[in-house]
Amino acid sequence: MILVPGLALTNAIRDTMSGDLVSGTARGVEALMITSGIVAGSGAMLKIWALWGY
Repeated sequence: MILVPGLALTNAIRDTMSGDLVSGTARGVEALMITSGIVAGSGAMLKIWALWGY
């Protein structure tokens, strides 16, 4: 569950609203990178699964 970026995204929004723009941006980018990694991994496995014919 650590890979789920919901908490990181919430912290990014909280930091940005409190005035810490650099920290909020960094946490937001981190959340987007985690999300893109999860999506890429899931998509790759689904494609491999489809190529094997299952």
